[in-house]
Amino acid sequence: MPEEPKVTPKADVDTEVFEPIIRRLRERAKEEAEARTKNNQTQWLMPEMENWDGNLFNIEGLSDPFKRDKLGEMFDDATKDGDDSGAVGDLQAITLQTDWLACMERAFRARHTMRRPRAMAHMTGRRRGHGNDRGVLTQCVLEYVRNVVKSTQA
Repeated sequence: MPEEPKVTPKADVDTEVFEPIIRRLRERAKEEAEARTKNNQTQWLMPEMENWDGNLFNIEGLSDPFKRDKLGEMFDDATKDGDDSGAVGDLQAITLQTDWLACMERAFRARHTMRRPRAMAHMTGRRRGHGNDRGVLTQCVLEYVRNVVKSTQA
């Protein structure tokens, strides 16, 4: 009987980028709620400056506070060796953190680099796609769920 491959968990919480930015988001949300309750002005959510030079005009540099390099290394480590792979949960933990950072980066970029006409053009394109009979809501959500249900009944 062949020996079972070794499974060693490889994922961890990214304490250099992911955890601090989530904690920062939580703190800013608390500060904003308190300020709005008192009818005071609120401040923009800005990333910690230790990972970024703060230049909103450096388009490439806007990625710096949301670096996902360490998570990419964890993913590689969990998948590169079939004889010493990571656990299934590794992929979930790593991709979840990666996706959160990517979403936060996109929101940050949209908030600081898009003027109203461009934002409206993007929104119109998304709505056109969402409203299409063969768009993402139909093909990627509804049909996916139908296929999952069908596979469980086969």
